[in-house]
Amino acid sequence: MKGLFLCGYGCKPWIWENIEKSFRDDEHNIKFIEWPTNLTNYFNNISDFSTWVKDNFIIEDEYYDFIVGHSMGGLIALHLSTLKNVNLKHIVLIESYITSPAKFFQNLLMEDTNDTIKENVTNMLNQESKYYSPILRNQLQNLDLTWMINMANSNIHFIYGDRGINNKEIVISQLGINPIIQKHIDIEIVSNSCHFPMIESSENLLSVLKNIIK
Repeated sequence: MKGLFLCGYGCKPWIWENIEKSFRDDEHNIKFIEWPTNLTNYFNNISDFSTWVKDNFIIEDEYYDFIVGHSMGGLIALHLSTLKNVNLKHIVLIESYITSPAKFFQNLLMEDTNDTIKENVTNMLNQESKYYSPILRNQLQNLDLTWMINMANSNIHFIYGDRGINNKEIVISQLGINPIIQKHIDIEIVSNSCHFPMIESSENLLSVLKNIIK
């Protein structure tokens, strides 16, 4: 099985640590990509990132089972799936928003999450955000990438933390996705997590991922 994992804005690959353990065997050819912080200040939009990924990690016309992306990384995966000569079976967007997220989703971690985890995530974001373009940051806050859904050449899966309510219907209603668009995508939730389900609820997230990419 061949695939890529993409981090979000201001994130490092260590966020996937608990997920990565399940892919450390001979059956998987998986890469957990780290953004090139010597270049990211010049990346002003999603396509700059997807071009870099394509040039460095994707072989034209070669088949990939999946790309999993967190937050901005999911949007990059979605853009990659619209490009010619990029053959992806599944793209999985974790806590990614094709339009600006509702207030319901504007939190990073659950209140009862371990203080050490909170500190590690906060420090990572504070330290890494300085390497990113302010133009990109503004774009990510005012997005409408709905058009990419219709252009994608892959199966599209969205995963969101449930913010502790464990009610899929409520989570989906807060996304505000056009019902016509919703018919073309799969949406799953991960219990007891917010923006970082791979850290807060890794076992639940892994179970959802395995069901998607099996």
